[in-house]
Order: sequence, then C-alpha cells, then structure tokens
Amino acid sequence: MFRFVHKNLIQIVYRRGSIETHLCFSQNPCLKSISTAPEEKETPKASDFTVSYLVNTCGLSVDSALRVSKGFQLKTTENSDSVLSFFKKHGFTDTQIAKLISCRPKLLSFNPDKTIKPKMDFLRDAGFSTPDLTLVLSKNPNILTSSLDNQLVPN
Repeated sequence: MFRFVHKNLIQIVYRRGSIETHLCFSQNPCLKSISTAPEEKETPKASDFTVSYLVNTCGLSVDSALRVSKGFQLKTTENSDSVLSFFKKHGFTDTQIAKLISCRPKLLSFNPDKTIKPKMDFLRDAGFSTPDLTLVLSKNPNILTSSLDNQLVPN
C-alpha cells in the first residue's frame, strides 16, 4: 500500500510542476498531511498603494487591480493623475479609462502631452471623431503604446 501512495504523491507533485508544501493522502480527516518541502516564505503582495490607486482613482475592480499591480507599481501619482485627467478632458468615460488602464497599465507612466496627445492628434487628422476615437482606443489600447513614426503613420 505504501508503494501505491508513494507513486500517487510523486505523480501529484510532477503534474503540478512543483513540490507542494503539504500533501494529504486523502480527504479522510484521520490521515494527517506531511511536509515535503521547507516552509516557503510568503510571497510579497502587490503594493497596497498601487492597488488602492487603481481601485479608487482608475475605477478598476479589486481583482483587476491586483492582477495589474503584479507587473506595475506606482511610486507617485503625479504623472498618473495627469494621464487620467488627459483622458477625461478628451472625452473618455470612466469605464473606457478603466478598460484602458486594466489592459495597458503602463499608460499611467506616460507623459500625456509627449506620448498620447500626438497619437490622438494623428488619428483625429486621419478622420476619427472624438466619440469614435475614444471607442477605438478603449477597444484597442495597443494603439497608444505603439510608435507613432514606426507603426501608426506607416499603417
């Protein structure tokens, strides 16, 4: 029986791709779990400041803010606030802004006058109205992270 249990434990570990901290033999509460690895330190959580800003200022859900904050951390809100006010000033709704930020959080680190405005001006000159422009950009925020000279103008 030990051989059977041992093989099943090895398969569980292999399937999950890592050693589990605690493994149970079954759902039977009488059987205790065993430790197969040293206790892991708790991984640091996403910055509370970043999550709070994304939820309270950008309108993201807590789950979305936690996901976004794993790869993006705010140190100050100065630049981020200017990006958000730029979007609001140019006709984006709160929902559209939340979608933009959840898809491309690095937009918050951009200088809106140097990076975002020229792209929006180019698209307006190409014939997009403000409502159409906000709709297109909120559905495809990659446009705002693309190079104006190397990608947008040639296309």
